[in-house]
Amino acid sequence: MDSISEIMEELDYVVGEWQVCQSCRIVDKDRRRSTVGYICPVCGASSEGGLMHFEMSVHLTIDLIKEAFLTEHKIENAGTDYEYKINTHYISVLIFFCTLREILLNSLIRELCWGLKLPEGIYKRLIADNKMHVQKQDKLFASLTGEKWQDALVHLSNEGDSDYVGINDKIRDLVLLRNKFVHKGHGWDIAEEAANDCVRTIAPLLLMYIHLHNEFVHTLYKLDK
Repeated sequence: MDSISEIMEELDYVVGEWQVCQSCRIVDKDRRRSTVGYICPVCGASSEGGLMHFEMSVHLTIDLIKEAFLTEHKIENAGTDYEYKINTHYISVLIFFCTLREILLNSLIRELCWGLKLPEGIYKRLIADNKMHVQKQDKLFASLTGEKWQDALVHLSNEGDSDYVGINDKIRDLVLLRNKFVHKGHGWDIAEEAANDCVRTIAPLLLMYIHLHNEFVHTLYKLDK
């Protein structure tokens, strides 16, 4: 396993390396897509120029996670017998990580609605009726794809080398930790290991959503050809 410092360095480029075809919406690391006129090897369309898959809010949120993680520990009563260290910046890491998860699901739902060619009014109504993350994940995702969230993760895990079920379980544990702080005021002294888990899980989280996109969004554009 890479060290935390190595993972932090990789986060500088792990988001921007993913490109999306403007025609069939396949997401991959093919940098040639940025060349005007490049022919997509998947659908045969001519590229109009590079288009990063992840929206700017994803880039900014990961930058916020990095900035919070690298913040120095706060020292209280420095130089006295009552000196102690608190990890309030790790709370920021946890909250920003959970925000990243919500941004990614919102983006996937929006792309699914676009691929299904749902009218804007229907899309807004669906979002209004499913405001909570758990509603979008467990109810709206299934309605749009015909497959339950957990079943989709099992399917993708079986197809590839990544354990998306295990990753999803880790994310759920981190969200529960966030909820204890936000809704109950407990757990303000977030342990370093929880913050480390957030940083370690960013890349697998992004990859999980890329595979969900290619499985369910890209497929819609293939069927439309």
